[in-house]
Order: sequence, then C-alpha cells, then structure tokens
Amino acid sequence: MPLLRRAGHWPLALVMLSGILRSLVSRHSMTTADAVTALVGELDGHGIATLDELSDADVVRGISRTLELSLTDLGAAGRDRLVSLAAFPEGEVVPYWLLERLWGLSGVRVRTESDRFSDRSLVSPQLASGLRLHDVTREALRHMEPEEMTAVSARVLDRMRPAGGWHCLEEGEHSFVAGLAFHLRQAGRVEELGALLRDMRFLAVRLTEFGPPSLEADLELYAAAEPGDGYARALLELVRREGHLFAGGGERVPDVVLTLESRLAGRATLLEEIRNVEEARPARGLCPCTRCLITTMTRCCGR
Repeated sequence: MPLLRRAGHWPLALVMLSGILRSLVSRHSMTTADAVTALVGELDGHGIATLDELSDADVVRGISRTLELSLTDLGAAGRDRLVSLAAFPEGEVVPYWLLERLWGLSGVRVRTESDRFSDRSLVSPQLASGLRLHDVTREALRHMEPEEMTAVSARVLDRMRPAGGWHCLEEGEHSFVAGLAFHLRQAGRVEELGALLRDMRFLAVRLTEFGPPSLEADLELYAAAEPGDGYARALLELVRREGHLFAGGGERVPDVVLTLESRLAGRATLLEEIRNVEEARPARGLCPCTRCLITTMTRCCGR
C-alpha cells in the first residue's frame, strides 16, 4: 500500500515498480518487505522520476518520457499551461478563475483546456471548481522544469497582487491566501514573506479566514527559509500556545486584531516588530489600562 499511494496509482508507475521489486527480490535476495521499504525510501529521497533510472531497460517509456510525449501532443501553449499547474502546492485544486488570470484565457477556453488535460489523464477527474494535478504528474513536472516553478509563482503573484496589499484581496479571491506563502518562497521573495508576516492587517485576515493552523504553516515555511529570524519563532510559539483564542469561528477581523494585540501586550519586543497595528485596529482600539490589555478586549475597566 505505501508504494501504491506513493505512485499515485498511476498504471505506468505501478508497472515499473513491479519490475523493480521483482529484481530486488529474485536477483538480490531481499525480502519483499525490505524491498518495499528500500523502494519507498528511494521515492521519498529522489522523487517519482527516479523510476526511470531504477527500472529495467525493457521499459520503453519511463515516467519522464511518458510526460514528454503528452506535453508534445499538447503543443507549446498547452505544455506551458500544464507545467504551470505543478507550481501550486501539492494537492491544491487550482480554481478556474485563477487559471483565467494566470493563462490569460476566457472561462470557456480555460475549461476547454482543462478537458484536454483530463482526456489525457494528466489531471484528477474533472472538478466543478478547478483543476488538480495527479501527485505523480506534479512531482515529475517539477523535476523536469524546476526553474519554471519559480517563474510561474512570480507571475501569479504579480497578477494577483492587490494595490492595497494582500489583505485587500477581493472576496472571491480570498482562497489565494492559502498558497500565498508557498508562492512567495518559491518565487524567491522571502523578504516580502517576512514583511507580510509582520503586517497586523494580514495576520488578522489569515487568522480570521483560515484559523491558527494556517498562520502556523506560513510561519514554519518562512522560518525554514530564514532560520535566524527570531521573530518568526517567537510568533510561531505564541500562535501554537494561544491559538485556541482565535479558533472559535465567527470572529470579525477587528475582533481578531484586538485579541492578537492583547496577547502581544506583554511581549514588547515581539509587538515592536509588527507593523500597521493602528491601521488594522478598530477605531475604539484597546483600553490604555494595562490589565485590560492583557485580560479582555470587550470591556474597558469600568470606563
């Protein structure tokens, strides 16, 4: 089962895996369990395209070769569009409205192109909301076109960026925030990601729309790219410890701003790093009373 999942149940990959396993067991006297463990390790360490190197010579078309044939059949424009899907986070359904903007096509043409991909089994079965690459296809495309992943992320960021900042996305575009940190890092814009995670307006929107786990994921992604940034580690610790305060659902962005600011009140060094606090704060703001800052956002010490 681990190999089936790792290969995404792709028939070609399964045929190749079968041949490799037979060789490991019959020629090299490995037990089936040891052979499976070893092969899963290879796939985890080097990706699905490693099957091309490990498989028997009589397998005419490998993973990469199979994709190359499909890409050639799609033509240059279709190839570029399919490759662009691999630039999104694993498992993400890329909405049609976003593909319209990324590809510069009408809604009808986007769906026609999607049908071409689906007919060739390059994407998951047709979804009403968008397209999702098979995990195996995505991995192989990223292996084949690593530089294009950076370029696509940069392009989608430039086409999606609101004039007022990422917290100002239109209501129908809020889902893009889920992959924003991923695209910023992939595009090499780590400094911008660090600044974004210091913007109270964005922090409040992220917590309100997607909850504490989403902000944790963004901070972990940034911290992995900038391990020396103490701010990210400190805020990550705070969100992990006190995230339950933001997880109830139904909160408005202004309420989340007040809650977050109150939790930061006793952490002056951390609070000093955060920008646009006043712009994010509702007009009434926090009570100047220190006890109120730390204990409540809804009452004001009898004032």
